[in-house]
Amino acid sequence: MLDEQARKQLNFAHERDAFLRPSRPNFHLDPSEAEMEALGAHLAYLQSLVASGQMVLAGPCEDGSLGIAVFPRGDAAAAEALMQQDPCVARGVMRCEVKPSA
Repeated sequence: MLDEQARKQLNFAHERDAFLRPSRPNFHLDPSEAEMEALGAHLAYLQSLVASGQMVLAGPCEDGSLGIAVFPRGDAAAAEALMQQDPCVARGVMRCEVKPSA
């Protein structure tokens, strides 16, 4: 269930979505210690982007196969640069693709 702030953010027009996919199958079932460390840094990084308004929301799919991040309207290159700085992307734990919103 979404809280009031999340509902307001979803009503806000967005322009870019980032799709994060693990670099190896079953990552979510048996992560290594290094991957867990990267994942912790990744979660903190995404929380900071949402808190600062640079990202609208982010979260995983239930099956662990994909994560999605939603960016507000703005510079596409900036969204791409932010995702390349994500600790999981920078450490090769996840791949990221930023696309225009459908």
